[in-house]
Amino acid sequence: MYTTEYQYIQASQKSQIFLAHYLPAGHKTGPDKAKAIILVPPFAEEMNRSKRMYVLCARLLANAGLHVICFDYSGTGDSSGEWGQFSYQDWVNDLKTVHDYALKTTSDIDFIALRFGALLLTDAILGKFVSANKCIFWDPLESGDVLTRQLVRIKIAAAMADNSKKITSQEVMQSIHDGGHLESAGYYITQSMFDEISTKKLADNISNLLAVASVHWMTSGKFKAGENKWLANSFKSDDLNSDLAKKSLNMHPVNDVKFWMQQEVTISPKLLQLTKRVCVNE
Repeated sequence: MYTTEYQYIQASQKSQIFLAHYLPAGHKTGPDKAKAIILVPPFAEEMNRSKRMYVLCARLLANAGLHVICFDYSGTGDSSGEWGQFSYQDWVNDLKTVHDYALKTTSDIDFIALRFGALLLTDAILGKFVSANKCIFWDPLESGDVLTRQLVRIKIAAAMADNSKKITSQEVMQSIHDGGHLESAGYYITQSMFDEISTKKLADNISNLLAVASVHWMTSGKFKAGENKWLANSFKSDDLNSDLAKKSLNMHPVNDVKFWMQQEVTISPKLLQLTKRVCVNE
């Protein structure tokens, strides 16, 4: 049976990161030959909706003999600070801090990243802040502007509900420029964070990522046998058919619910079981 250690580690002069370390049964103090898996959080409300899945995943993998680390970015969850105090690069540095913590236990570290987490993890790997043999992407965001447009739509819907007054996306963007931030769904997002996320495109970096790590791209939904709607829309056929992709890119359609979209706490059992098989090389 696994055990769990909860602690704060210093990420920078202005923040401490909260993490939960799930240790496999029989672990002894000091370096361990067992692999470690770091779960990289998504963004804003999707963080909250993924908490239960992350805990279940951590327990499942720890019981399978792996170290598993869950953490909160600076300014989120149980980590110190507030949203508006931190930049995108601060969160990349957070991931490096957690990676360095894991290296004290084992040198064999892989990652599971949901949605926005896949964009941030890719930047962290290509920027050489962290290293990995294997990256498991759960419904990764192919581009950051998908997320920022979603935040703008939420802002528009909230304004209409509160004031019965229609506002446009152009007006929201102007307010971000004028005020230096966006408040959406209760989250305070600085303009620099908003702008930085908007520029991210996973397809632009996938070849470079595949050169240093294997990727298991898992897309949840309802799929019929033989259909390819689960393929990454932004990838060109050359990206998917290259020798490098055939060697390092593994695409997995998963007939399961998109838990991160649901208002109620929801889990995806098939996604968990597939993730376990990939992590432990079953």
